[in-house]
Amino acid sequence: MQKILLILGLTTGLLLFQPALSRAGELSDTVAANASKEENSFFAPGQPELSGSHRPKFQGNAACDFQKVRWGMSPSEVEAVMGSRPTRHDTNRKSGVYRMGYKDTDLFGVKIWTIYSFTDDRLWGAGYAKDYAADGEFEIIASEALAYYGKVEPLVENNSTEYQWETEGSRIYLRLTDDPRLGKRIFFNYISEELAPEPVIRRNSSIP
Repeated sequence: MQKILLILGLTTGLLLFQPALSRAGELSDTVAANASKEENSFFAPGQPELSGSHRPKFQGNAACDFQKVRWGMSPSEVEAVMGSRPTRHDTNRKSGVYRMGYKDTDLFGVKIWTIYSFTDDRLWGAGYAKDYAADGEFEIIASEALAYYGKVEPLVENNSTEYQWETEGSRIYLRLTDDPRLGKRIFFNYISEELAPEPVIRRNSSIP
């Protein structure tokens, strides 16, 4: 099954998608070494997670679709939730999708981008993304996601591994790919079934 990845909007220069495990220290040297590379390949530096908690839930509460946000929010509403302006933002000229990202979110000890995607000022996609991921980082995130959303079998093809879940109104994809230029890439995306552009739903893609 063909997958098209646009990390919640950003491509190789990018887009897209929080707290600390003891194992994170083992990865810190590698993460630091890759930091300058990721600056050029992704798209923002910004705020860590939303609250003082180092173990935030995947969804803040039953009313939230991703962390503390809900589908349909405007960019300004999401900024208010995040507590700061995004590190970077852009608009895709072809699709009209507006994306904004926050760098250095701490996701279970893994430093990663948080990306939000909007069409007509309505949030339809959110998640995390990282290029040059260190060995073991994907496994940390996957173990937490599987424990939270439930055990599912991964879809494995070529150089990629993907887990998929569905919640009320959302599709969730966690994917690891091995890119010859950008190394191991992690994408952890939440997509609104109601508001996401039709091509995203039709492709069943990890990234809008």
